[in-house]
Amino acid sequence: MKFIDIFEEGEEILKKCEKKDCNLCSGVIPNLLIIDGKIYPTYEPCKMYYVRRTKEKLKEFIIEIPYNKNFLNFEIDENLEPAVNVANLYLKKELYKKGNGIYFYGSVGSGKTHLAFAILNEINQKTEYYSFAIFVPEFVQKIRDYFSNGDVEFNPIIEIAKIPILLVDDLGAERYTEWVQEQIVQLLDYRYRNKLATIITSNLKLNDLKEKVGERIFSRVVGLSKPILVISDDRRKKEQNW
Repeated sequence: MKFIDIFEEGEEILKKCEKKDCNLCSGVIPNLLIIDGKIYPTYEPCKMYYVRRTKEKLKEFIIEIPYNKNFLNFEIDENLEPAVNVANLYLKKELYKKGNGIYFYGSVGSGKTHLAFAILNEINQKTEYYSFAIFVPEFVQKIRDYFSNGDVEFNPIIEIAKIPILLVDDLGAERYTEWVQEQIVQLLDYRYRNKLATIITSNLKLNDLKEKVGERIFSRVVGLSKPILVISDDRRKKEQNW
């Protein structure tokens, strides 16, 4: 293959990228690699291809990370500084690449989810990794409805478990029947075994979480994440202070 063909192929793929036309894309971008003065044609994975494919397939179950939830508009007081410092360290050391996660816990409205979103926005915008989120109470209901319909095309739990970085929001708020426990265990166990970074938020301390969700989920949470307390007044009340 001539090098000019590589560039022409790359130009065609970039035109599709601008139009967000991933249908005919194979998910790779042609590139040239120079080693010891020699030029080799190679291909690199296209991040946005996999983002759009994941979003289209799992749109009923996952949440996109909102761009407006970032560090720029995250109000920090002295109580929140320890948690924010952990978040910055997590990003600086790129611990998500090793499969390390964080368990943010604290009272309702303390900013746990906003802080988690801020971390994921940094990763989404500045690295080759991408992420999505699930809101556990809503996710469990949608999974229950999906399986109860009988016409199951794929297992959304396994597909969601494969997402490179996942936010599991509001763990412990749902009523944890044996069936619910089995679904969450399946999700977390896959991520634990495959060293996929998982950020979890909850209103519960770890000991309280264990009582609420059971030993099996608790064990995976401990294996996946480091517990970090988030202390702050209810931010949702402040939003309506007008």
